[in-house]
Amino acid sequence: RKPYWGRVNGLNLVMGGIAIWLGQIWLMPLMDEKGDVYVYLLAAIILAVASLATVIFSKEPPLRTETPPDFNPVKVIGHVIRVGFSDKRIVQLFVANALVCGFAVSAMYIPLQAQVNMGMSTGDIGTQILQYGTIINTCLVFFMGWAIDKIGSTKAILLGFALGLTAAIIAFDPTSELTVAIFSAVAAASSAVLGLSFTPSPAIALAVANVLIV
Repeated sequence: RKPYWGRVNGLNLVMGGIAIWLGQIWLMPLMDEKGDVYVYLLAAIILAVASLATVIFSKEPPLRTETPPDFNPVKVIGHVIRVGFSDKRIVQLFVANALVCGFAVSAMYIPLQAQVNMGMSTGDIGTQILQYGTIINTCLVFFMGWAIDKIGSTKAILLGFALGLTAAIIAFDPTSELTVAIFSAVAAASSAVLGLSFTPSPAIALAVANVLIV
């Protein structure tokens, strides 16, 4: 039986996306009202309760092997390195994973760009920029898992790389002439074809970049 890992992982990411969205529309605006210490303590309490609930309700049995675990860190590190470099395909996978995870830098750069260079508050960043990417990603993530099962992981990685690169270019300077021209053309086409009008702005550009990168 073929394992549909993309779809299974998609269900897991849906729940994570909902949690992230709640943080963006609730906790981030709360920082402007109550301060960061209050929100960090509140987040720590939520995490502690969630961890306790996981421990209580988890039914997953521990992994059992005939050989007892070796707690010598030197031997463990050596074993991981030997296994990791034992097969060229494994090396390709963890190198590719490192490169893909590098796009997380762009994801962290978007709220910093909005806060430092555009003067937006933490609450506005969450409600006006980040939440849209989270909503769209959460709605599409299960279907993306289905698509990965259909087109294969290689094409999915290349597609994700292209979208992430586009997001990085937009977020690098949302006020550039090229970005403004592109979004002005999109706004004109949207008004003419769909009857939907919007005024292009750096905040919208960052919101679109966040949608692409997640």
